[in-house]
Amino acid sequence: MSAPTIADDATTASAKSRERLELRILVVEDDPLDARLALDALEEDGIRGERRVVDDRAGFLAALSEMKPDIVLSDVSLPGFSGHEALRLLRERDRHLPFVFLSGTIGEDTAIEALRAGATDYILKSRNARLAVAVRRAIAEAEERRARDTAEAELVRSQRFQTLAILAGSLSHDLRNTLQPVLMATAMIEHRDPDPEVSEHCTTIRDCLQQSLALVQAMMDLASGASSDSRAGRVRIGALLDAAMLLARPALRGDVTLDVAHVDSALEIPGDAMELQQCVLNLVLNAIQAIDGGGTVSVDAERVILPAGFLRDGEQGVGDEYVRICIRDTGRGMDPDTLARLFTPFFTTRDGGTGLGLVSCKRFVERHHGLIRVDSERGSGSRFDIYLPMQAPEPAAEDDPAQAGSGDAPGRLERIAVVSAHDADGRQLTDILDLFGYQPVPFHHLGEIDGVAAGLDLVLAAHDQLDDGNGLARLRSAGYDGPVVAFGARDDAPVAGVAGHLAAPFTAPAVLRALSDALPSTETPT
Repeated sequence: MSAPTIADDATTASAKSRERLELRILVVEDDPLDARLALDALEEDGIRGERRVVDDRAGFLAALSEMKPDIVLSDVSLPGFSGHEALRLLRERDRHLPFVFLSGTIGEDTAIEALRAGATDYILKSRNARLAVAVRRAIAEAEERRARDTAEAELVRSQRFQTLAILAGSLSHDLRNTLQPVLMATAMIEHRDPDPEVSEHCTTIRDCLQQSLALVQAMMDLASGASSDSRAGRVRIGALLDAAMLLARPALRGDVTLDVAHVDSALEIPGDAMELQQCVLNLVLNAIQAIDGGGTVSVDAERVILPAGFLRDGEQGVGDEYVRICIRDTGRGMDPDTLARLFTPFFTTRDGGTGLGLVSCKRFVERHHGLIRVDSERGSGSRFDIYLPMQAPEPAAEDDPAQAGSGDAPGRLERIAVVSAHDADGRQLTDILDLFGYQPVPFHHLGEIDGVAAGLDLVLAAHDQLDDGNGLARLRSAGYDGPVVAFGARDDAPVAGVAGHLAAPFTAPAVLRALSDALPSTETPT
C-alpha cells in the first residue's frame, strides 16, 4: 500500500496555481542542493519571496522569531535536529502555520504520525513537482483556519454579550418594578409632610432613584438592542450563509450531511451580518445535534412574497418582499410541549445547553423586523423558516430618542398636561407619567396652556383649577377639546364635564387606570 498524501499530483494543478505568490519560506534542511531544488520548484510555479535555510534548533528558533515565515518546509532527519522537533516547536507557537515535510524516503506509519502531530502535508524529494501545489493548498487552508478561528472568537464574544444582555434585561425589569414605588412614595411623603427638612431628604432620595432608574433603563436598552445601529448595513445572504457554514462544518459528524443550496449573489437585505450569522449558525448547530444515526441538514434561501393572511395576531410586516432562510433537518423532531416552550429563556432539552440560543435567534430576527416559523413533529425532523424584510422599516416613534425611559410601559408618548399649583402633587404625577411612557407637560395654572393646547392628548388638572365652573371653558377657548381628568382629595366635590376623577394618594395603577379610561388607545396595565 502506498503512503497516503494530501497533495494532488502536479498534473492536476490548474492555471491558477501559476499565479504569482509572495511568501516568506523557511527551509529546514542540511543538504544545500536539496534546499535549492525545492526552492527552484516553487519559483518555477510563481512562488517567490524571502527565503531562509537553517539546519539546527537555534537557527530554526531564530528564524521563527525574526523572519516570521508563512510556511515551513522541513527534512525529516538532520544531524542533531529533526523535522519532528521542528514541528513541535512550531506548534507551540502557532497552530495554523503550514508545515510540510520533505523527505527522500518516508514510510506510511511515519507519514501518518507526522500528520497527527500537526504537519500539513509531506512530499517526497523525488516528487518536487508536487511541492508547489501542496504549498498553495497549505497556505489557503491556513488562511481558512485563521478566518474560522477569528469568526469563532467573535461568535463566542457575541454569545457572551447576548447572554449578559438577556440576564441584564430580566434583572433590570425587576429592579425597575422595585424602584418605581419608592420613587412615587417620596412624592407622597413630601405631600403629606411639608416640613422643609423632610422635603430636602425626599428630593435627595428622588434624585438618587432617578439616577438608578436611568441606569436600569440603560440596561434594558442594552438587552433589547434599542441603542443598536444593527440595521444600518447591507447583508448579502449568500456570503452570510457561507460564513455560517464555515463555522458549522467542524461540528459535522461523519453520519451527517450538510446540504447548502446555491443562493443568488444579488440577494441582500438591510441588517447586521454578525447577528444574522449567529442566528443561522445556532439553528444549523441545533439541527446537527438533533440527528441520531445519520441524516441531512439542508439550508437554502430565496426571495418570497408574503401571502395575504400570513401575519399572525400581533405581528407587523415591513412590505411584502422578504428573504426566507430555511434550515431543515431529518432528526428526531419535537413534541408539541417542546414546541410551545421553544423560545423560553433557559429552556433546553440538551445536557449542557444554556437555553439561550433560540432566545437570541428570536431576538435577532425581531430586531430586524423579521419573523420565525417552526414546523416539527416527533420522529419527522424540524424546519425553521426565518423571514427577513428586504426593505428597511420607516423610523418608528419608538426609535425617537425622546422615548428614553418608556421601556415596556403602557404609554405611547401621549402629551399630557399636569396642571397644579402645588409642586408636590404635580411632581408626583409627572414622575408617574414619565416612568410609564407618557410625556408630561407641567403647568401651574390653566392659563399657561394657551398656545400649546392643540398639541395635548389629555389634561390632568387639580380640582381647584376646575371647580370654579370656568376651567373647562378656558381650556376650550384655548383650543383644547380633548379629555380632562381632575385630581384632588377624596372628599373633593366632583367636577362636571370631565372624563374622570383621580383621588389622592396617587398610586401608579390608579393613575394609569384613569388614563386608560380617558384615552381609548392607552392599554390598561395588568
